[in-house]
Amino acid sequence: MVKGLGISMAANLGRLEFDLDPIGGLRLVEWDGDQSVAQGWSVLRLNPAPGYVAAVASAHPIRSLSWQHWSPTWTD
Repeated sequence: MVKGLGISMAANLGRLEFDLDPIGGLRLVEWDGDQSVAQGWSVLRLNPAPGYVAAVASAHPIRSLSWQHWSPTWTD
């Protein structure tokens, strides 16, 4: 969400509060103490490679997400 707002992640990540919903999904609780801002965002937790954490945040409902693996082909 921080990058979605177009602001620095390093300086503003502590202004976000997340929690788990009843089925274990990630949800944004508040932004800088304001719960009304959080209501307009969808957050989807991802399962990246072991040792990493990731999520996607959107100002619109996330209806579906597909995982694509990209492998570049280099030619000289």
